[in-house]
Order: sequence, then structure tokens, then C-alpha cells
Amino acid sequence: MSRISRVIRPAGLRTNVEVVLSSSISVPAVRMLYCVAEFELALGKMRSGFYVYPVVAIESRITQIHSINKNIPGDKSSFTLAQLTGEGWRQGLPERSFVPVIFDSLYFENCCPDEIGRDLGVSRTILSPWPADEDAERIKSVQQELMREAERVATDEAARKARKSRPA
Repeated sequence: MSRISRVIRPAGLRTNVEVVLSSSISVPAVRMLYCVAEFELALGKMRSGFYVYPVVAIESRITQIHSINKNIPGDKSSFTLAQLTGEGWRQGLPERSFVPVIFDSLYFENCCPDEIGRDLGVSRTILSPWPADEDAERIKSVQQELMREAERVATDEAARKARKSRPA
């Protein structure tokens, strides 16, 4: 059964909606972690965070992007599959992807990072075939790399917003 996964709004007047055509879930053969680095500019100060989630499964997906040259407001619940086949919408070729299913202890639920309704920053899924008590030491280099990338992304985004807010 097809389902709408997410809405992607690239720069400009375009709306892309990702539809999952089929999916299957499997347990990873080796222990995996989903690492996320966040940087946010709030009230003139940068706030940061680094989070590690256990991967409990891998979802294999066949997806298709439907796009239209209009900026249509709303989130994934604003669209129907019937609407995406209407006039003006174009369908891309089906693509295969693999998405980690993580356990979020804050909400005590399993979820796919791209479907929990918030931007998770810069992320990476890593194999972790070592004991859990070695995680902090073993992922230190991944943490440093992701934090640098998240800071760069946040700084670029803040600069873009500043340019956009300036009068012409």
C-alpha cells in the first residue's frame, strides 16, 4: 500500500512529495547506531546537541517523487495520493532507499528519522559491532565530524535567512 512519506521544498516555486510505493522491514545483522548533530541559531546564540539512537530495524523502500511547479503549503497530511496524479503533477522514476528505524526514548516509540515531524540536523548511520559501553570512545571522531558539518549547515542557513530578510 502506498503512503506519503514527506514533503520536500527545494528553493523556488516547487513542491516535491515523496511517496513510498512499497517497503519491508528487517533486523540489522550487526548492531547499528544513528548519530545526529544539531546546531541552531536562537536569540543570536548557537545551541548544539549530539544524539545517538539505537537502530532497531532497517526499512527498505521503493519511493517515487511527485513534483509540481507551485509552492503548495502544508505537510504530508495535506496531500492525497489521488491529488498527486492530478493535472500538473509529474512523477519521477522509482528509487530504492534504506532507512534506519530508530528507538526514540523520549517518545518511547520506534520511528524513521525522516517521519517524526522534525528536522534532525546532520546524521549518519554507523555499524557498531563493539560492546555498547565502548560507544562514547569509538564514535568520538564521528561526533566531531558531524558537529562541524552541523555548525556549517546552521551558519549557512542563518546567513541565507539574514540575506533574505534584508530590504532590497
